[in-house]
Amino acid sequence: MLASLRQRKDRTIYRVIEEYLMKLHRKTTVNELMKEYPEVIAVFIRRKLGCVGCPTEAFHTLEDVAQIYGLELDRFLEELEQAVSLQKRPQSGNL
Repeated sequence: MLASLRQRKDRTIYRVIEEYLMKLHRKTTVNELMKEYPEVIAVFIRRKLGCVGCPTEAFHTLEDVAQIYGLELDRFLEELEQAVSLQKRPQSGNL
């Protein structure tokens, strides 16, 4: 479905759907997130979170990470989403 939307001249709807699907959830595990979006690893490193390579990353959710490290969950999710959206932004000339 998304591939066919990419072909359309009206890409606005494609971008809305892609952004909706990209939204991170508080119950997403760290492992799932890093596998799907490796660019978020930089956020964990910049914030000095010990999640990268931790054996519990398969079980800890983003909500767990926020609680363990005393982070505001919504702000943390926004920062992760921003890292993902920057990576997914189309290069100039690809439109």
